[in-house]
Amino acid sequence: MLLDLISSAPQYRMLLAAMAKRGWPAQMTGLGHIHKAAVTAALSETGPFIVVTPDEAMATRLCEDVNAFAGKEKALVYPAREFTFRNVEGVSREYEFARLKVLNGISQGRICLVVCSIEALLQYTLPPKTLRENTLALHPGEEHSLQALSARLLHAGYERRDQVEGVCQFSQRGGILDFYPPHAPAPYRMEFWGDEIDTISTFDLDSQRRIDTVKEALITPAREVLYPDNAWLVKRLGKAYDALRGKQGVKSKEILLADMEKLEAGLSLNNIDKFLPLIYPQPATLLDYLPDAGLIFCEMVSVKEASKTSMWQHYEDVSQLLQEGVLFKGCDTFAMEFPQVLAAMEGRPCAILENFARSLPEVRLSELVSLNAVALSPWGGDLKLLEEDLDSFLRRDYRVAVLAGTDKAAAALRDDLAALHIPVAAGERELTAGRVCVLSGSLSGGMELPELKFALITHGKAATKTVKRKKSKKPGEQIRSLSDLTFGDYVVHAAHGIGVFEGVVKREIHGVTK
Repeated sequence: MLLDLISSAPQYRMLLAAMAKRGWPAQMTGLGHIHKAAVTAALSETGPFIVVTPDEAMATRLCEDVNAFAGKEKALVYPAREFTFRNVEGVSREYEFARLKVLNGISQGRICLVVCSIEALLQYTLPPKTLRENTLALHPGEEHSLQALSARLLHAGYERRDQVEGVCQFSQRGGILDFYPPHAPAPYRMEFWGDEIDTISTFDLDSQRRIDTVKEALITPAREVLYPDNAWLVKRLGKAYDALRGKQGVKSKEILLADMEKLEAGLSLNNIDKFLPLIYPQPATLLDYLPDAGLIFCEMVSVKEASKTSMWQHYEDVSQLLQEGVLFKGCDTFAMEFPQVLAAMEGRPCAILENFARSLPEVRLSELVSLNAVALSPWGGDLKLLEEDLDSFLRRDYRVAVLAGTDKAAAALRDDLAALHIPVAAGERELTAGRVCVLSGSLSGGMELPELKFALITHGKAATKTVKRKKSKKPGEQIRSLSDLTFGDYVVHAAHGIGVFEGVVKREIHGVTK
């Protein structure tokens, strides 16, 4: 309903018509953050889009508001990640998992709107072909070797555990295979009868109990840098080793030799990211996953400045690593340049959404559209202030929508407004001049569109009902024998609580020795 109203604006139709020509981008000015989210949500109804922002914070906020306008999770954030070049332990791969979730969703045709910072867009990742080749659909009744599936999971970057406790882990116990792909909302459990998949179900991480039976489970990559096997990589590294020359080459050879020895011993490298240029001679970016998608830039000048800052820091880091021999010539490029982003605009529908009219010398505009829009602060919950705002809009015969937060809050607000004799729309999703339509949901801010005689008032984000998830207490490891304990172990006694195990002694109590 709200998107239909946005789409009816003459300026929006001008923007859409200019973008359809797939020439130079069209620019719309006069847009605050909430207006950018509204226009983006409306444009997403016309096809797939990649939305580029100056930073991650703006991308996250924009994604939340676009989904609020759409009424569903239509957009996902594609975050930037930290490449691991040094041999360190305990590296968090949370952002890498989030990126893989987006890439898998695009590959499966489930995602058509992606919001990202310019840094994330510039970074290289695995090519779409590599992702497809390392994706396997499993169904009940099919025959697969458990050993072969375990080997495939290891190759795809999953970590073997005794029990699956997080994303991109797997475990095998007898005829049961558990694994948690990055795209899935819950881990999968496959029960085998011989080599035949008997059942596939999801299960809860905390209780380890099954939830629902499903008809399909996908094994998808758990890393952005994948290679066929250790022997293949050793061969590639050997060629690079032979080509190294000079003083810096000596340092790199020493480090490369140590890496090759690990691989030949059957070990994996936790800093495999540094070999991305060798493994993928033609690396990909998010643009390669959505080759026909349109591009929307929020604050283009800021996007360019952010790209310069990001790439400056990247080159500083790479330069230091080259001096240390961790990286070497030919294995030192992990992101594309901003001009390549500008080149990718050719042949795509493109829009630039700005607050004020600003331009870049290297970007010609096919159309410049100005929207008369006003940003409204979120409503804090004071009914008297809301009454005053509504009275102002209704006297001017505006169509007004109020987002009250939860369904319960929306129902209560309708009753409160009716008690104040404020005309409320009969239908929950009916926008009528001179009436107030109360809806559930919330945005980061409201808006007024004077030319459309429309106002949107929203309760602050705090109004949205949030369910606090209770931290489930993971059961401790059961002690089946005293031999399981060693001196100094921390234990939890069933009656006495936390203690330290200091050994076993004989005690005489009431004449009985125990």
